[in-house]
Amino acid sequence: MTQPTSIRNRFDRSLQPIRSQSRIRNSRFRRPRLETLEQRYVLAAAIWDGGGPDLNWSTPENWIGNQIPASGDEVTIDDARSIEVVYDIEEPLSIASLNLSESLKLTAGGLTVAGTTVIQPNRTLTVDGAELLAEGPAQIDTTSLYVRNGGELRLPGATSYTNTNTSDHDRYLRANGVGSVLSLPNLVSISSSLHRYDELFIESLNGGAVELGTDVSEMVVAGGAVRFIADGGA
Repeated sequence: MTQPTSIRNRFDRSLQPIRSQSRIRNSRFRRPRLETLEQRYVLAAAIWDGGGPDLNWSTPENWIGNQIPASGDEVTIDDARSIEVVYDIEEPLSIASLNLSESLKLTAGGLTVAGTTVIQPNRTLTVDGAELLAEGPAQIDTTSLYVRNGGELRLPGATSYTNTNTSDHDRYLRANGVGSVLSLPNLVSISSSLHRYDELFIESLNGGAVELGTDVSEMVVAGGAVRFIADGGA
């Protein structure tokens, strides 16, 4: 038998408080909302300890933790001895920064430094048939830079060079051989020591090219003995 409309309405209204209380109780036991946090990446430090049988970059025992530098690492090379580390990695590698207290020679592949490059005074950086690009600020005072056998060394973040050496050892910025390029496109100031045998030589030899500054008229030699030599180079 169908109930009168007025009775159904009274019945439905009587259920409303019960339904509302049920929704309130359920809301008390809802799971808390979890928000997704922003991903954060911590740069890893790759530190040389020289524990391997050679001076090769590719030897795991030469690095703390027996792990050679990986992409994005902050690389530091310091040794109790006065050494030259040999970069011999064929695959391209991009690292966050490079801090050299020892000399470094690249003989293979291509190395990119996205951040700061610091080479301590009285060290050498040699690029032999390989490539090195330091995209960030570069400190190269009182160092020697050599490029040969078609290698390329590009340091757009270097804006000045000062040679303060007084230990009877000349310093060189040299590109030697066809296709060899030493590029310092934003270098606008050069100064050197006046002491004998402590001069700075800037050399383009046998088809090599040294690029200094965006405009040669803006180059300033603040003082000291600086010699420019172009023998079949530019």
